Amino acid sequence: MSANTVLIVTNDVADAKLLKETLAAARDGAFITEWVRHLSEVVNRLDRRGVDIILVDLCLSDSQGPGTFDVLFELVPAIPIMTLCDEENEYLAIEAVQRGAQGFLSKGHFPNSLVPQAIRNIIQRKKVEEALFVERERSRVTLESIGDGVLSTDVAGNVTYMNAEAERVTGWARDEAQGRRIARSSI
Repeated sequence: MSANTVLIVTNDVADAKLLKETLAAARDGAFITEWVRHLSEVVNRLDRRGVDIILVDLCLSDSQGPGTFDVLFELVPAIPIMTLCDEENEYLAIEAVQRGAQGFLSKGHFPNSLVPQAIRNIIQRKKVEEALFVERERSRVTLESIGDGVLSTDVAGNVTYMNAEAERVTGWARDEAQGRRIARSSI
């Protein structure tokens, strides 16, 4: 297994040190960690690629709150982002999760063996999601390009998918057919 690269974004030296030590001692293999202190430094680092996950403090000297997550998410939507927070600002981390963050790590709990495991799980989950998206898109393109009508239903017989040829054959628009129950006499 190759080492995952973690970009830590915090201006708190103690937090960065704890995270680096925790990730270096991970039971299932060390992580490569990089640390920057400011959101403005992240852009330069991301130009070099190779980051598997970003751990970002929502209380930076040059950016505050969930807007910090928003900036990163807009820059690199494919890279999982976890926020770092203390108890009094946990509500900010929860808001970031609602906006798309993969989770948050509470300050004071960094030196825990579950932290590397959680980070590795999130990285792996993101890779699986990307692979599924690629496969799904490949299947969609294939089904759209064949000349036969293809219609899929769920176990109850409700339409879940139909390609352009199936639209032509049935006379139904996809949007109208979605969820419509197929009766044997319908086709």
